[in-house]
Parts: sequence; structure tokens; C-alpha cells
Amino acid sequence: MAEMLFETELSDITYWLCIPARSQGHLPPSCRLQHPHRNNIVTIHSLPPEIHRNIYSFVGDIIDIISLGLTSRYFWSISSEYVEDYYTPNVGSWAGMHLICVGDGVQPGDYPPGLFAAQELAALNQQRCPDNENEPFTLHSFASPAVSKIYSGDTSLKSNELVNLCAVRGIDKDPAYSFIKPHLIDSYTPRFAVNQHWVLRNLTTNQFVRSEVIAPYRGYARGPFIGGGIGFGQVLVSRICWSTSPSTDIEDVTNITRGVWAGHRFDIVTRSRHEAQTRGEKWYDVSWEIASETGRIWEARYGPEWREHLHFRFENPDVR
Repeated sequence: MAEMLFETELSDITYWLCIPARSQGHLPPSCRLQHPHRNNIVTIHSLPPEIHRNIYSFVGDIIDIISLGLTSRYFWSISSEYVEDYYTPNVGSWAGMHLICVGDGVQPGDYPPGLFAAQELAALNQQRCPDNENEPFTLHSFASPAVSKIYSGDTSLKSNELVNLCAVRGIDKDPAYSFIKPHLIDSYTPRFAVNQHWVLRNLTTNQFVRSEVIAPYRGYARGPFIGGGIGFGQVLVSRICWSTSPSTDIEDVTNITRGVWAGHRFDIVTRSRHEAQTRGEKWYDVSWEIASETGRIWEARYGPEWREHLHFRFENPDVR
């Protein structure tokens, strides 16, 4: 637990929960063109952008999408979004799922409240551990490859594969290819609208946490990824742990092994998207409560000057 909370960025959790929001088109402002109309001649460019995007939705092959993007900078501004999605297929793949960080000391029949219906619990209580038939089934049994799909956490890029496919199909001979190739071979990461505030939402309880509040220092929140050692990943893990045994390798000041959010559903979205989606609904901002809670956890670990410790680590990433 100590290694997970204090020594790991946990950015993969943020990555898997984020619903991407792009700050702007992927081209520099000087290269992005307005929707073109010329001499009142009706062409494919005369169609509204919504129709263009609908056309893209029927193009299944990524190389065909790139080929369409080669026809103009306008179309490349759309194609580049599909290229990004091709590189980052797991973004948001955990959004809306029930999440638990389960300890191996959990006892049979010990499940977070409300996670399973009575009929499901009855069925689970009849099962045996998949790795040892002499042991009863527990919540930790879900961690077995025999029961669950295991995520490797590998979000490696596929740029070499894509460049090779372009060469095989011959589109690397197109004069415009030299313009888009840097976008194919750069270190590609999703565009997560760093100019906006983001929120971690508990979809089960209608609670949300604001990125700028939990960041240890002002300016550490750059989009959904928060530097400095405390981000959405740490917040989530500190509240979704579940084990019968209270024993951990940290000084537990929050009853962390009985997480109040264990088994709940989450996502991470921009604040503007959240407000648009939930207009008229009752939601609760628990940002300051969470900030106080994480502060107690980190103070128990590093003492009253824990913020200074995190700031030093953030400014000196090679020093531990």
C-alpha cells in the first residue's frame, strides 16, 4: 500500500477513467483552416462539419482515414483525432465500472455494501477459489486470471506500426505525407484539455472532486493529470480499498481498508462537461473533504512538512 500511494504516479488509473476532451484542433493555429467555401461551388467542403464527421464514422480503416486527411489541412484536423484514438484505445475504458482495490486478507462473504445483489452473493458463496479448490471463494479471487481479464497497464504507442502501414499502402509517396508524418511518429499522448479544470466523479454517490483543490500546489494540475504525488489516482485508491484485515504498511488514519467508495463507479471529465451533463441534478462537491483526508494520510507518512517534501520530489524527479 505504501508503494502504491507514495511511490507510484498511478497515472494509468487516470488514463483509464478519463473521457478525453481536446483543447483545440491538433494543428498549430497558423495551420488550422476555417471551414472552406470557394466561389459558391458545391464541393465536399461545402458540407457542414457534422456531415464530414458522420462520413468519418463510416471509414473503418485507419489508413483510409489518414489518406482522407492528406487531402487538406482541414480534413487532417479531423483525421488526427482518429489517429490519436488509434494510439490510445484504452482511454476511458474503466469509466463507469465498479472499482475495488482488494487486499488478499479479505475473508469469505466480506463484500462492500451494495456491490452484489442477494442472488449474486448466494452464487458467490457456493463457489470455490479458482486457484485452490480447498479454499472458499473471496473478493480477492476476482484477481485470479481464471476469473478476470488482467490488464497489463501497457499503453505503449503504435507509431512504428502505423508508419509501416502507410509505406505498405504507398501513401507515404503523397506530397502531403511529410507534413503529417511528424504527427505519426511523435510521442503521442491524448489531448486532455490542459486549459480546463477536471473532476473525478463518483457516479454511484453523485459526488465529485476538483483537480485544482487536491493538487498539492497551485499549478500542479495540468488537465486531469496532477503532478506532485497526489492526483486522482491516489484519491481513488485511498477510498476504494477493501480487506477484512486492517493491517497495512502505512499509518492508517482513515480506516483505509474499509474504503467508503469501494465498489463504486467513476469517471473523470472536464468541469464544463460535468456541468452540462448534470444540469438540474443534485451533485455534491467533496473536494475539500478529500483534500483534508489525503493531507492526513501524507502527513502521517512525511510529517507536517509533507507538502514541502512533495514539492522537492516534483522539482527533483530523480531524487527519492
